[in-house]
Amino acid sequence: FTTGTVWTLISLGLQHIEYDDGYEQGIDRPDFFGDVRTRKALAYCVDRQGIVDTITYGRTRVMDSYVPVEHPLYNPDVDRYEFDVAVGIKLLEEVGWIDDDGDPDTPRVAQGVSGVPNGTALEVSLGAVPVPVVEMFVDIIQESLGECGIQVNAQYYPRTEFFADGPEGDLFGRNFDLAGLAWITGVFPPCDLYLSDFTPGPAGDKWISILDGNERSFGISGWGGQNNSGFADADYDAACMTALSSLPGQPEYETAHKEAQYIFADQLPVIPVYQGIKLA
Repeated sequence: FTTGTVWTLISLGLQHIEYDDGYEQGIDRPDFFGDVRTRKALAYCVDRQGIVDTITYGRTRVMDSYVPVEHPLYNPDVDRYEFDVAVGIKLLEEVGWIDDDGDPDTPRVAQGVSGVPNGTALEVSLGAVPVPVVEMFVDIIQESLGECGIQVNAQYYPRTEFFADGPEGDLFGRNFDLAGLAWITGVFPPCDLYLSDFTPGPAGDKWISILDGNERSFGISGWGGQNNSGFADADYDAACMTALSSLPGQPEYETAHKEAQYIFADQLPVIPVYQGIKLA
C-alpha cells in the first residue's frame, strides 16, 4: 500500500445556481453554508478518521487541504479540524442553529442565521455515485453529522449523470447542497480547482490561460468550469494565480502555493476527507 494522488472530498454548494437565476439568496433558497463557521462546524462534525479507518483500514490519512503532507509545497500551518462534536455544536449555536426541541434525532433549526429564514431545518442533501465504497462513505457522514443535529439525505446518481456538465448535471450545474467526489492532486498543487473564474455557469465559453509550473495550460470557464462549489475569494484567487504564474525555484512560487492552501483551509469551499491509496 502507498498513498496516491486521488483525494476524496465533500463539496459544499456555496453558490447555488438558483442565486444566478434571480432567486433572492437566503429567501427563495436558504444559504446553508454562507457563514464560514457553519462550514467549519461541518468539518468538525464529519468523522473523517472514522472514514479512513473503515474504508481504507487506516492505510491512508485525513487530508488538511488539496496538497498531501508528503508534498514539498505542503503548508504545515493550515487549519486542521479533528472530529469533535462539541466544537461543531458550539459553532453551529454561535451561528444560530439551535436545538429547539431537545431531541437529538431531529435537525437543528435556524434562529437568526444570516441568509436563512427562522425555523428552517438544518436538513441538506448529499449527492454521490452509488458504488459500495461511496455508500459506506455517505453512511458515516450521515451518522456523524447527525450527532451535531445536521440531517443529511443521500441522493444517488448514475456516474454519467452526476458528472455531466452543467446545466444538466447537478454537480457542475451547481444544483446541490453537498456532494461526495474525488479529485486529482499531484506534482503541481491544484489550487486552480477553486478559482472564482472557473465557477461553472452560463457566462459563455471563455478560455483562460494560466502558467502551470513551466508548462502553459488552459482552463475553461462557462459550463466547463470545475469550481463546482462556486467559491469566490479575492485573496485566494490572487495567491493561486501568483503560484500558477511563477516557476519552481522562484520564492513566490512556494510562498503563494502555501498561502493559497492556508486560505483554502480557513475558508473551506470543500471539506477534504482522505488521500486515496495505491494497491499493488
